[in-house]
Amino acid sequence: MIKLKSFWIACMALLILPGAAYADFFSVGAGVPMNRSFSSSDMNNATVDKVSGSRIFARLPFLLGFAVDSVKTTLGDTTSTSTNNLQENYYSVYYTLPIPLIEIGFGAGVGSSEITNSSYYKKGTGTLTYLTVGYSFGLVALHYGLHNVSMTLPGDTVTVSGTSVAISDVNISGKYQSLNLSIGF
Repeated sequence: MIKLKSFWIACMALLILPGAAYADFFSVGAGVPMNRSFSSSDMNNATVDKVSGSRIFARLPFLLGFAVDSVKTTLGDTTSTSTNNLQENYYSVYYTLPIPLIEIGFGAGVGSSEITNSSYYKKGTGTLTYLTVGYSFGLVALHYGLHNVSMTLPGDTVTVSGTSVAISDVNISGKYQSLNLSIGF
């Protein structure tokens, strides 16, 4: 019984405590977006009420990884009582620098975005670049990510009182942050 208890304590120490530099054969992780901000003057009247979503990623043995991000931002408008949901989906590739205990990654990807309950804008496409910084606790790592988004939603043509009105494009570029947890194998 003592040997079994010692074995489990040793296993937990390997998972939690930082150790010597090693290379993960494979790692997987998940995360959540924490906030969303806009850098465009097109979004001056928009307020971010809530940010939700997920981030799923996997890193291969040669430090190259793939990630899928889904960010849903509930927007309020300071000029009215309307609420819209901005749904963004990104697919990216990233590279992690081989530094012991500290994980620094750079990534880039493409994605699409749409305002889910608005007929004024079409689905837009754009790009994503990001930096992640993490600390390894043995086989488990905690990461913070800063993601830069460059995206425009094309305006649609709507009919108002029998007259066609063209809605101008809106720039939704900005940033969002994420908190991620990964496990190496």
